[in-house]
This record gives sequence, C-alpha cells and structure tokens, in this order.
Amino acid sequence: MGWESLAAEADGELPLTNEQVMHIAAAIEEPLPDHLDLFIGVVA
Repeated sequence: MGWESLAAEADGELPLTNEQVMHIAAAIEEPLPDHLDLFIGVVA
C-alpha cells in the first residue's frame, strides 16, 4: 500500500483508492461495491 512501515500507518481506518479496491477484489475473487467509499483498518 506504499507505507513506510506498518507501525507508521496503523492508526485507525484509511480510505482505499479505486485501484486498491480492484486489486483486493481480484485477489479474493469476489466483486466489491464501486459506489461506496471503502476503508481498511490496521492493527499492529
């Protein structure tokens, strides 16, 4: 995701770009909604 380290970015939820959503959908072989703002939460 372009982070310097997990610890540096592990505070709360971060928005996903459309490109990141497309990569995740391809990896899990499931469609994801394209009309919603999607976020990812990180726990370190």
